[in-house]
Amino acid sequence: MKKILLTTLTMISLSALGQNVMSPETLWELGRVTPLGISNDTKNIVYKVSIPSIEENKSNSKYYFIPVNGGAPTEIESYKALVKDKNISPDGKYIVYNEEVKLSNVLGKDFYPKLDKSEVQIYDGP
Repeated sequence: MKKILLTTLTMISLSALGQNVMSPETLWELGRVTPLGISNDTKNIVYKVSIPSIEENKSNSKYYFIPVNGGAPTEIESYKALVKDKNISPDGKYIVYNEEVKLSNVLGKDFYPKLDKSEVQIYDGP
């Protein structure tokens, strides 16, 4: 009986030691990956890895490219020469962007400007 209890306790303690706890501090240490695009020669994927710093209250970023067919990533200083702006048309005549457009007055302060602290919402329905 003692042997089974000792074996069980040993297995529980070893499994507890083998697990990494996902804490907020651990999440802060992980890098955030942002894809930037495919290189002009279409052979590499360019991306950014940002690592947040609690002490500095900002993120420190590094840029990398990796071959599309696989391979080791390579750190680069700047990505702008490698990747065209995806928001500009190939002929350079048009820029893609978005802008929020308000379609109708909904808030009370839209109808009554003097009541700028109003939290009322007004809806018209059929």
